[in-house]
Amino acid sequence: MKAFTYGRVVDLPHVDLPLVPAPLTDPPVVTIAVGIPSSPGALHELDEAVSLHIADATSAGSVRVTVVPRGSLGPRSLEHYIVDHAIPTALTVVGDLVLHAAAVQSPGGVGFLLSGASGAGKSTTSAHLSRAGWTVLSDDGVRLDVAGGTVAMWSSYAGIRLHTDVLDHDELSVLDVGDVVAEYGTKRRVQPHVNSDPTVPATAAWFVELGDDGPVGIEPLGSAAVCSRMTEQMFFPSAGPADAFRRLDLVAPLAECLRGVRLSFPRTSAGVQEAVSALTDLVGEP
Repeated sequence: MKAFTYGRVVDLPHVDLPLVPAPLTDPPVVTIAVGIPSSPGALHELDEAVSLHIADATSAGSVRVTVVPRGSLGPRSLEHYIVDHAIPTALTVVGDLVLHAAAVQSPGGVGFLLSGASGAGKSTTSAHLSRAGWTVLSDDGVRLDVAGGTVAMWSSYAGIRLHTDVLDHDELSVLDVGDVVAEYGTKRRVQPHVNSDPTVPATAAWFVELGDDGPVGIEPLGSAAVCSRMTEQMFFPSAGPADAFRRLDLVAPLAECLRGVRLSFPRTSAGVQEAVSALTDLVGEP
């Protein structure tokens, strides 16, 4: 199937996720296969379950990636590796900047990037923002580019991934809960209250690092700190001096265009709602 995700056309095996079909005339930037690699390339060790085989570019600006399972994977797990790992990794190979971050938009249209390591609260905060009328573009991955001082956010697909114990809270019980993200975990896919159009980029104005589990507090981040945090959260298939400089070259122009803050809040249901109020206060919307 050909789909439009992260603002790019990809060709991949069928997945049961809300991906937007791509125009048949547009050539794919990324081609995804599953199984045994069919051409030479670099092996990227993702984790104990899957490796990614990244072939040499098949044509200018395009790349082929083979997802190589190590043993059996359930259908939801395979979808997760294909869409949430293989595609953003492949896009970095062709020169894109894909950030491990949530992308949300206030009711008034102000765009935010929520950044932090796994478990920092990106998805939970996104879910509570959705309940408050915000648009959730994506809770874990977003492609960024900059032109004329404006940072565009391209989402992967509309959705939030939450652990079942988080969904038990009354504030989130009305959300539309779907399949498990992967058979090996407890996260389930949740449909946001307000859907976004992945074919149209949103504009990012704020970069928010989700900080400590403690009292609610906001402290400013300068452009150098924003640049550093974004570099740490980039999808990237390899490491080394050349890759480090390339990351900086991609990130630095964007960091200059964003206002940055570090948001600390208690990792409780009430604490996340305080975080929502703090983000709302930043944009001065009711």
